[in-house]
Amino acid sequence: MNTSPDIVLAFAFSLSSDGSPGSYNERLARQLHQYLEENQSDDLPLIALQWEIADALHHHYPSLVSSLENQQKLFVVEPPRFEASEFDEGQIGSWFETNLGEAEQALSDCLKLISGSSTLDRLNKLLESDILYKKFLNIDFENLMRPNLGELFTEHREIPLESNYTNGLMPYQRVRVNRLIIETIIHDRDILEAGKYLSTPGVIDALLKYCLTTNHKFENILLVAHPLHLPRCIKQTNDAFTARMLESNITGALRVDDFPWDSSSAQVWCRSLANWQHYESIVQEWLNKNRS
Repeated sequence: MNTSPDIVLAFAFSLSSDGSPGSYNERLARQLHQYLEENQSDDLPLIALQWEIADALHHHYPSLVSSLENQQKLFVVEPPRFEASEFDEGQIGSWFETNLGEAEQALSDCLKLISGSSTLDRLNKLLESDILYKKFLNIDFENLMRPNLGELFTEHREIPLESNYTNGLMPYQRVRVNRLIIETIIHDRDILEAGKYLSTPGVIDALLKYCLTTNHKFENILLVAHPLHLPRCIKQTNDAFTARMLESNITGALRVDDFPWDSSSAQVWCRSLANWQHYESIVQEWLNKNRS
């Protein structure tokens, strides 16, 4: 790509079951850091990325993150926070009055200690706590499952081990973990909806919304992703722009590294080449059906 990109968009690839970035996103963060080191400029592109990669950058390259933030050159597609449409404020209050278990009482006490104009406000402030999980170490999260598609489509989820995070959870890991804690305790989905899974199209939509709101240029976009994920990222990004009658030159990876497979990845479909190939065949069949 001869023209410098206006935007570098990085897609996450799986994560660890405790909500930390995982080995794939650690590697993607290193690639991104190396690219910026090799392409230093007074006019940096917007660095847009999923939260898993952002946490890896925060952990390994905090000065880079600080510099990008100061220059307003960082856009993070975050894990879902609470929205007013996802629960009824009055019902949550009455739910706590009739559910008096230890975990329910602890969560209720935490909410009461937070100042806010509404339950929504307090819930979202609670998502920012890097130590909330320490009160709920015995909680078991429900894995994300799609029973009609089988074990391959399972994402395993677990509470972080306190010994692994002596300085608290990472900035976006805490949002994910704390939301899962709250959803596990307030388990009635008529009272509180589960957070929506952030798919590849969801990341693209978030970037488009940001660019159109801020009038940020998107003539040239460089995508960063796991080498086997990259072709679909390019295709879906092109499709998203075409559907909105927007023009952009969208190109691929910074470099094609060998990504060792991680059998401990939270997402079963990302644990091996065979799993990924089987998963992609199902996804591509589904995408083709929905295009026709």
